[in-house]
Amino acid sequence: MVHMLKDICVRNIAENIDRLTTRCSDCLTPKLVWRTLHTSSFINAEAAGQILEELTLLLILQPEHLDLFSFRFVHLNSVDFDVRYIPIRLLNFLRHFTLRSIKIRHKGVNENLSEILRYQSEETLRNLKTLRVTNAITTSEDFMSLGVLTNLQNLDLSSTTLTNENLNIIVEEVPLLKWLNISTTRVLGDSGKPLWNLLTMENFNPENIEWNFSENLNIVKEFLNADFRVLSQDEKMIITANISRLQCLLNYAVKLGLPAEDVRALTENGKNSTFAYIHGDEGVFYIPSHPSNFRLHFVALGVLWRFLNNCPEAIKVFIQIGGVKICELFLKVGALCCWFNGKLNQSGSRPLVRRG
Repeated sequence: MVHMLKDICVRNIAENIDRLTTRCSDCLTPKLVWRTLHTSSFINAEAAGQILEELTLLLILQPEHLDLFSFRFVHLNSVDFDVRYIPIRLLNFLRHFTLRSIKIRHKGVNENLSEILRYQSEETLRNLKTLRVTNAITTSEDFMSLGVLTNLQNLDLSSTTLTNENLNIIVEEVPLLKWLNISTTRVLGDSGKPLWNLLTMENFNPENIEWNFSENLNIVKEFLNADFRVLSQDEKMIITANISRLQCLLNYAVKLGLPAEDVRALTENGKNSTFAYIHGDEGVFYIPSHPSNFRLHFVALGVLWRFLNNCPEAIKVFIQIGGVKICELFLKVGALCCWFNGKLNQSGSRPLVRRG
């Protein structure tokens, strides 16, 4: 039975490949036939380039047949580089295909990510949706090269090392990002601002980030403790100019059923007041560093967010009193607070926001 080749896993294992080809009825161009140990597994070989070399040595595949072989009889969708050396011949061979998924596994690969992407076809650069770079060295140049992948949506960076600069590059170069895996990733530096930018990207759903919170709780704390100077000056002005309007909204919320004790957490005067921190000495919205204030702040925002989500009438009044921008801002911040709390609960860590 002749199969269409769809995926190649480049591994240091050669026993799973049957060195067998069959010719077409109308020409001498071969089709590749293989058997794998498991029906769901990829073709395994020391390198996919070895397949071409063997076919050529056996005089089954002529160099002039390469294009016809590639386009007519082989549909290659994904490549898994599980080798420490990637032959240039293999990279040239892959140029003939439109790849939708690439995985690079080792630190010892001879080509960096940017170099590998330079070998890909224009069709691949337009259609690649999933890139996995696990346990591999990545540089700023590698991250900048992500910009050529115009439809990249899924990015796996597990077991790599990231910096602030890398995170910011991801935000700038991968605007369609929908899923990110940094579950075993080491993040260097103060990651609060770039993580905020990442989690609030237009197309990115925070639920789609794979993150090991038990191992990377320090990253979460960096994000939550980061002051919100990442907000634009317009957003800061909106907040500081609408404190009284928000207090009016909260008074209205009590009439609609929001517990008064939760409102007091938002409206109390004094150093522990969330509004004092929203206004701040500099008119800047930021997260207080003291643990009790830190928790209070997120309880208050979480309560307000849940209330607004469960009461469409309140959202309308919120917009009337505070304006569209401040409503959107609080919904965004509150949603992130509740999302972080849920993730921390899943990891067994002490939640930062109480349940409503």
